[in-house]
Amino acid sequence: MQCLNEGKAMFTFTVNLDVDTTVAKLSEAALAVPMGLVAHINGQANAAKRGLVVPADQILEIFRPDFAMRVWQADKRAGIDIPLRIHVYEADGKTHVAMRSPAEVFAPYGNAALDKLANELALVFDTMLSCLAPYKGGIMSTATEIQTRKWICMICDFVYDEALGMPDEGIAPGTRFEDIPESWVCTDCGVTKSDFELIEV
Repeated sequence: MQCLNEGKAMFTFTVNLDVDTTVAKLSEAALAVPMGLVAHINGQANAAKRGLVVPADQILEIFRPDFAMRVWQADKRAGIDIPLRIHVYEADGKTHVAMRSPAEVFAPYGNAALDKLANELALVFDTMLSCLAPYKGGIMSTATEIQTRKWICMICDFVYDEALGMPDEGIAPGTRFEDIPESWVCTDCGVTKSDFELIEV
């Protein structure tokens, strides 16, 4: 995965998970770092309350009191830019994750203390975002040491290889069998996922 301290203003990537699952994984990772989940804004749910239908769109606001204190001490005006946000949304049939880099957030203040803090925060958020590495763009990360598996259809012997996926059917390489939509059926005989078994190595 890219790193938030690489100098890019906006850090974006896609994952082969739905928005709710992506947000859940990020929320767990935030607490594990540890960081605080200050707010969770579910735009889709809020729109639904008004009878509006929109694609999935959620924002996580994440920070921690000790980091907030350092921001205020460095430049009180920068308080308007915290907590930092991660935007998770659906577009073009894909789940997108976007975040402004801490360096970009604090750049307007021209403050050395904030620049130093931005570097520290980049490492924290990199760690947090790495929970999505196995699902990024459908490609498994070797750094996560997750072994891909093969599943066989018990009816027709069709084999689904997680490493290869099925790009022709919109299932990216590296997609775990459990992450394939429940509506999917065997390419060869049409049975459901329940008729597949893991091939033991």
